[in-house]
Amino acid sequence: MQLSAPYSVVLTLSILSGIPLSAGVLYSNGPISGDIGAYGITGPGYAPYCDLCDAPTVIDSFTLSFQSTLTGITFGAWSFPGHPPLTVTWIIDWSGGWPNERGGVAAVTNSTICLAGDNSYAACSGTALGFQSDLYESSFALPNITLAPGAYTLTLLGATALGSGCTRGWGCEVGWDVNNGPSTAGEWLIGAIPSESFQITGTAPEPASLTVVVGGLVLLASRKRRREQAHAERESQAGGRTATARTGGAPPAHH
Repeated sequence: MQLSAPYSVVLTLSILSGIPLSAGVLYSNGPISGDIGAYGITGPGYAPYCDLCDAPTVIDSFTLSFQSTLTGITFGAWSFPGHPPLTVTWIIDWSGGWPNERGGVAAVTNSTICLAGDNSYAACSGTALGFQSDLYESSFALPNITLAPGAYTLTLLGATALGSGCTRGWGCEVGWDVNNGPSTAGEWLIGAIPSESFQITGTAPEPASLTVVVGGLVLLASRKRRREQAHAERESQAGGRTATARTGGAPPAHH
């Protein structure tokens, strides 16, 4: 049976819509270091977007290999002792700013890596920046942002910390952990900087399922080409028989 073009499109879309999704890490810029340093992300952010803020603003690039739905961010955070990160302003940009960006202010959850005075990491011992900090693995949720494959940037700024007097502004500073990952990074007031530790989580098609689907589509295309070739050959043979009938039989043999 030969499939019509519209039916083939519907079938293809039906196959793609049935691809299982895998939840997990969509992009990783490497693990939290805790030993190199951190760039500040505390300041008076203009939520939800802040492309022109005169405040510490750190931007890191990332890429997506498949269409994906982003659900969360995890990053390394340095903070003043006893004042863990509370909120952060985030921006995800895909084409040079508004309107091609999404952003907001998110509540942060923290998992302690070390506290000030602990010598297991330079952040906490004070040997990295000359003063002791607390070091956290900090996370926040995203509002299910669906993006196509491509290159993007993640911006963090306007962080606040828990504790008396720690409001948006220059109170209890929060820094984004530097790990020299593969991302290209910059700071709004400084320029190019080493990149920071972060992971982006969400859902994307399972690679194995994509392989099966692509293989199936290739097989369908191959079968379609063979059908078209066979049809063309039959028409050619039918045209030859018609020409022979019109001349009264087979052409005379040449001696």
